[in-house]
Amino acid sequence: MTLVETDEFFREHPLKESYFKYSENERSGILAVAARDIQAAVSGIEPVNGDEKNFIDAAIAEQTIFLMLNPEYLTGKYTRTAAVGSGESMLRFSDQLSPLGQRAAALIAPLLKRGENLKENTTDATDILPPTVSLMRG
Repeated sequence: MTLVETDEFFREHPLKESYFKYSENERSGILAVAARDIQAAVSGIEPVNGDEKNFIDAAIAEQTIFLMLNPEYLTGKYTRTAAVGSGESMLRFSDQLSPLGQRAAALIAPLLKRGENLKENTTDATDILPPTVSLMRG
């Protein structure tokens, strides 16, 4: 996701004033960190359609504002999103606690669910959007 795309995302976002108070260089740097956070969380699972790509982009944007509003997460001081639940299953990002914000974690939950389904050799990986998403904090 480019800075131009992220700026466009925030033009109609409720937190647009908080986002645009940062300089272009600051937004670009924080966006790079947020993109790495999301890429690490999805562990190489590639989006298979436009909706999944849109959710990843939205997760990157939401992680960007999360890091802006919570700069302590940039240093790794607080890392408390450990897992995302969907229905009866719980998806853990890793044994280590993850630095994802709640909205970013929720946005990538369907992609992670599809990845788990594929790992289990499930033949129907098309029904990936969970009816509810819950977060487990460490």
